[in-house]
Amino acid sequence: MDVDRTDSVTAAAGLTVAVAVTIWTALAVVSLSMALAGVNPWLASVTNVLVAVGAAPALWHRRREPVWRWCVCGLAAGVVAGWVWLLASALWG
Repeated sequence: MDVDRTDSVTAAAGLTVAVAVTIWTALAVVSLSMALAGVNPWLASVTNVLVAVGAAPALWHRRREPVWRWCVCGLAAGVVAGWVWLLASALWG
């Protein structure tokens, strides 16, 4: 059997990028939201939704490009992880 090593290296590097982008995005979402929640909790919620809705079309367009697809996956996962983190901290915090 002939194994193509380029796909596994590309996937490993891509997953590394996606995980790094996920972590940075989740931290950015949480820190921005906590700072805005100090001013007004509704401001934090509305800002989160507006940023996600505003960025979604541009990211959806980039999802097929070789490097950007990993970043887009990481950004989407990071936003979801950040929102889950915020929800958990609001409920049990």
